[in-house]
Amino acid sequence: MSNYGITIKSIRKNKGYTQKEVAANLFTQATYSNFEAAKTDILSFSFMHLLSQLQISSEELMLKDSGVVTTMLSGIAIYIAFKSSFELIRLLQDTKYYYLILTN
Repeated sequence: MSNYGITIKSIRKNKGYTQKEVAANLFTQATYSNFEAAKTDILSFSFMHLLSQLQISSEELMLKDSGVVTTMLSGIAIYIAFKSSFELIRLLQDTKYYYLILTN
């Protein structure tokens, strides 16, 4: 199994969980810490338990780990920024146009 420890750590922190909370009744905090640091791997059963503890599916994890979600969100943010910029430019041009009409 590929080591997803670093991605799991990021998800855990974003959700506000401690290592102890996520590893509860499954491994020691030290073992879990080693997994997050990519120093060791864990059994598939334990891995699925971690995903359950974090309330995330394996598909979501793979997307996050591959950077697809980050890439998609970045693309959306860029689109929104440019769309907003174009709308702002159009608004400013319209405003300038009406200003010229009203002042002449």
